[in-house]
Amino acid sequence: MTDQAPKEIDLDYATALYASRTRLLEYGGEELIVVFPGADLAVCAAVAERNRRSVAECRITRRSTGELLLAMTVSIGVAQFRPGESTTQLIERCDGALYLVKRSGGNRVVAEKSLEARSVAKA
Repeated sequence: MTDQAPKEIDLDYATALYASRTRLLEYGGEELIVVFPGADLAVCAAVAERNRRSVAECRITRRSTGELLLAMTVSIGVAQFRPGESTTQLIERCDGALYLVKRSGGNRVVAEKSLEARSVAKA
């Protein structure tokens, strides 16, 4: 069941995004990259949070028994492309934000600005 649910959500999400210039790409086994051309960091973080909440509100039940299965959570790292940087650098910043989410318990959205603020606080 755990393998089926993310695929079903991914398909619904991809279908909803298909009409725009937004792109949904699989990256690794359980990670996705969503590209919002022209959107700033605040817009991307807001969309990510809205989708995180939507997944958290999903209730999946076993058809045969009606049993409520475990709730799903989503951890999201958000970064914005910087002119002149490589795709690898952008993905590394997204990953940094994602790992900050995971270290803090998961099921939330962290934008790269949180990483920058954390770096300044440590200095």
